[in-house]
Amino acid sequence: MQDQQEPTIEQLEAQITRKNSNSQDAQQVSPEPRGSLVSWSASEFIAHHKSLSWYVSFGIGLALLSVLVYLLTRDAISLIVVLIAGASFGVLATRKPEVRQYEITPSGIDVSGRLYEFDSFKSFAVHDEGAISSIFLLPIKRFTTELRVYYPPDQEDQIIEAISDYLPMEDSDPDAIDNLMRKIRF
Repeated sequence: MQDQQEPTIEQLEAQITRKNSNSQDAQQVSPEPRGSLVSWSASEFIAHHKSLSWYVSFGIGLALLSVLVYLLTRDAISLIVVLIAGASFGVLATRKPEVRQYEITPSGIDVSGRLYEFDSFKSFAVHDEGAISSIFLLPIKRFTTELRVYYPPDQEDQIIEAISDYLPMEDSDPDAIDNLMRKIRF
């Protein structure tokens, strides 16, 4: 076996001094930028008015789906799962959106105090949803939820430019679920 000598105290102090001076140089050369690039307030989602006829139609559709599931499976548990899922969907339909504070920083997008880092997304797209548009951030990880950000039309250019500094912009269309939700005015 090779005989290794332990470093002397002077050598260790010299290494520590070099590491400290290197880290100070790095901090002086490229300080972490702080502060907001763009900030705004917007609704967390577009709320569509749902009349009594919407809820009645939904209830009839849920009843038909429940009967169909039961006839196909002859299983009460499947029927119960469909009814619970449908009831949950109906309750969510009554929910009103909250107004959230959005802020684009050099680290990511802060949504009401929760930071979504740019490193978690591979690109973004702008989706036109009629009177208002939204930015859809596509996550890198497959099973991570995407982030949809609504913004006022007068700040669109500023917001898109700020995000473009950190993520590439892609052309994409809303997926089938988004189109269905828009058609049923959920």
